[in-house]
Amino acid sequence: MSLGFAGSAVVALAYLAYVLFRYATFGTYFDHAEAETALLSWRLAADGTLYDTPGSLEHTITAYGPLLYMINAAFLGIWGGSIAVSKLAALAACFTASVLFILHACRHHGAALAGLGGLLFICYPLIVTPIGYWTRPDSLLVLLVTLGVIAGSQSDRGRPWLAAFGVAACAGLAVNLKVHAALYFVPIVLRFCLYRPLSVWPMMAVVSLVFALLPFAFPGVSLQHYAEGIADIVSSRPIDMELLRTSVRFSLIFLLPGLALLLPLVTRGPLVSRAEIGYFGALALCVVIGLYPSSVPGAAWYHLLPFYPITVDLFLRLARALDQHRWIGTTAKLVMALTLVIMSYLPQKRFLRSLDGFGWTEDVAAESRSLMKRYEGTPVQVGYSSDNVGGYGRTFILRPMLAFGGFRPYALSAAASMERQYANIALPAAKKAILSQCGKTVWIIPRSDGKPFTMNGFFPGTKAFPTDVSAHFTQAFERMERGTHFDVWGCRTPGLDG
Repeated sequence: MSLGFAGSAVVALAYLAYVLFRYATFGTYFDHAEAETALLSWRLAADGTLYDTPGSLEHTITAYGPLLYMINAAFLGIWGGSIAVSKLAALAACFTASVLFILHACRHHGAALAGLGGLLFICYPLIVTPIGYWTRPDSLLVLLVTLGVIAGSQSDRGRPWLAAFGVAACAGLAVNLKVHAALYFVPIVLRFCLYRPLSVWPMMAVVSLVFALLPFAFPGVSLQHYAEGIADIVSSRPIDMELLRTSVRFSLIFLLPGLALLLPLVTRGPLVSRAEIGYFGALALCVVIGLYPSSVPGAAWYHLLPFYPITVDLFLRLARALDQHRWIGTTAKLVMALTLVIMSYLPQKRFLRSLDGFGWTEDVAAESRSLMKRYEGTPVQVGYSSDNVGGYGRTFILRPMLAFGGFRPYALSAAASMERQYANIALPAAKKAILSQCGKTVWIIPRSDGKPFTMNGFFPGTKAFPTDVSAHFTQAFERMERGTHFDVWGCRTPGLDG
C-alpha cells in the first residue's frame, strides 16, 4: 500500500505541475481580484508605491496586505511585466508547499507515510482549482501554514524555542497577507508551542508583530492607508446564509481526520494520544470560527483552504498511531485518499474544459496590443460597459497589458467600485472628475450595445458604479471607434484640456 501511495503521489505531483503550467500560459485570469493584484504589484515594482491616499485618483480599495504585492513585484521586476509572470509567485508557492510537505512527511512521519501525505496534500488545491494557485494570497498562505507545521514539528525533536520562533514568524507574515490569517496558526500553536507558555507566547507575540509590520518599513507602503482601506471593506459584512451553508458543507473535508479518531472507539482499537486529540480539537474549533470570514458577501468557503496542511499533518499523525491495528489504519488511509481523489476529479475536468474554451483571449490580447501602439503617448484609461460576463472579462487582459506597456490605467477599478457601492462609500471626487470632465484622456471600454458604466455589481442587488456615472460620462465623452472587442471613447469637444 505504501508503494501504491508513493506512486500515486508522484503522478499527482506531475499532474499538478502540468496544471500549473497550463494556468501560467492561460492568457487571462479567472477573477477580477487577480487582475487587480497584478496591477498593484506592477505599480509597486515600477513606481515603488502602494496604497494611495484615500480619495486620490489612483487609490484602490484592497483587503490584502503589502507582502502579496511585494512578492509578486519581485517576480515582475526580475522577469518583466506579463500576465504569465504575474502568476508565477502563486504558482511557485503552491508547488513549493507540496514538495516541502512531502519532505516533511518523509522525515517526520516516515517514508511509508510520505506518499500518502503527498497525495492528500496535492488533492486539496486540485479540488478548489484554480483557487489553490490563483494570483491572490491563498497559495502564499498555504505555503506559510505549511512552513508553520514544519517549524512546529521541531518541538517534537527537542527544539521548542526554534519551533515557537518559526511558527510566530510564519504567522506574522501571514497576517500581512490577510488580517485574519492568525486563525490558521492557532492549532499549530496549541499543539507544538505549549512549552513554558508564559514566556514562550509573549516572545511569539513580539516576533509575529515584527514580521507583520516589517513590510510597512519600506518607502511607499503606508500602514495608515492600508488600515483605512481594510476598515472600508470589513464594515457592514453580515453573514450570507447561502454562503454559510456552502462553507459548512465543504468544511467537512478539513475535518476528515475526525473519522480516524472515531475508528478506535468503534472498533476498540488502540487509543490515540491526547496531544493529537487536542490538535484535532483546536483545528475543529478554528474551522468553525473560520466559517464567518468564509460566509460574508464577497467571500466563499475557500477562505478555509489554508487549514489543509494542518489537516493532512494531523491525519498522518493519527495514521501512524493507528498502524498498531492494521485494519483500522488501512481503512482510515483508504477512506481519506479515495474521498479526496474522487472530489478532485470533476473540478479538474471542468477546469481543463474551461481553459480550452477561452480561445478568444488571444484575439483580445492582439486588439489590446494594437490599441496600445495606436495611442502610445496618450493618457489611456479603461472603462466598463453593461456586460458583466464577457465584457468585464476582457478588462482582465486589457488593464494589465496597458500597465505592463507603460500606461497608467489605475484611475478606475470596477472591483474597488463594487466594494464602495456595497459599503455605501461615495465615489471619490477625483474619480468623478476624470469620468465627467472632458480632457485628453482616451477611454477604452469593452464593446457593448448598452450604456457604459452600467454593469451590475457582484454583490446582490448592487450596481458596480453609481447610477449617475453613465450619464455624466456620455455628456463629456463620445464613442470614436468600434473594434471587435473594444470601443474607444474620446472627448466630445476635441482640443479642450480638462
